[in-house]
Amino acid sequence: MRRSKLWIMTSSPQQTGRGRKAALYVTVGVIAVGAVFLAGVKVIGAWTGTPFPSADPAATARRLDAQTQEVYDALALPGAALNPQWPGGGTEANIYDCHPRGLAHFVDNLADTQPREPGTAVISTEWALAGVTRPQALDALRRAKQALVGKGWTVTSHDEAVEDVTLRLAPPRDGDGVGHRVVVSLYPNGNLSVAAISECVRYPAGTRVTQEGAPYDLPDPVAPAQLRGR
Repeated sequence: MRRSKLWIMTSSPQQTGRGRKAALYVTVGVIAVGAVFLAGVKVIGAWTGTPFPSADPAATARRLDAQTQEVYDALALPGAALNPQWPGGGTEANIYDCHPRGLAHFVDNLADTQPREPGTAVISTEWALAGVTRPQALDALRRAKQALVGKGWTVTSHDEAVEDVTLRLAPPRDGDGVGHRVVVSLYPNGNLSVAAISECVRYPAGTRVTQEGAPYDLPDPVAPAQLRGR
C-alpha cells in the first residue's frame, strides 16, 4: 500500500516533460498572438498617420505671444524700437501647410498641390525690432540662448553666417502636447524678427472660421509689452 501511494503521488520524468512542453507551447502561442496584435496596431497607425493634436487657436496664439515676450526679455535690448512697418502679419492661422498624414495619403501628398487636412491650422505670431546692429544681435542672441536654455528651452540651431544671424529654439511642451518653435533672425537692414509658430493643430468644432476654413478672431499680439504701452 505504501508503495502504491508513493507511485500515485510521484510524477514520472516523461509526464513532467510533457507538462513543460505544453506550458512552453502556451507561452509561445500567447507571445505570437501578442506580436501579431502589436504588428497590426503599428500597421494601422502607419496607414492612418499620427493624429493632429487638438488645441484652441486663440489659446495657442496667446501662448505663442507669451513665448515671444520671453524671448524679448532674454534678448535684453531695451534701446531697440518696435518696427510698425514689419511685413509680418502679427497673429495668423495658416491652413495650407497642414496635410493628411499616413500611408493612406502618400500618393496624394506627392502631387504638386498637396491636399490640406480640414479642420487644422498652423498658428503663428511675429514682430520685429528695428535698428539692431549685427554686434548687438550677436550678443543678444547669445544672452537669449543662455537664459532660455536655463528655463528648459532647446536650441535647435544657431547660425551666425556672414549676412544672416538666426537662432531657432523649441520651448517646453505644455499640457496640450502641441509643439512650438521660435525663430529669431537678424536681417541686413537691421530688423530683428521674432516669430513663434505652432505645429499643425486640429481646432475644436464650433471654432469661428473664414470661408476658406481658417480660424479668425485671434487675439492681437501683446508682446513685447514694454514697446506696446501695455
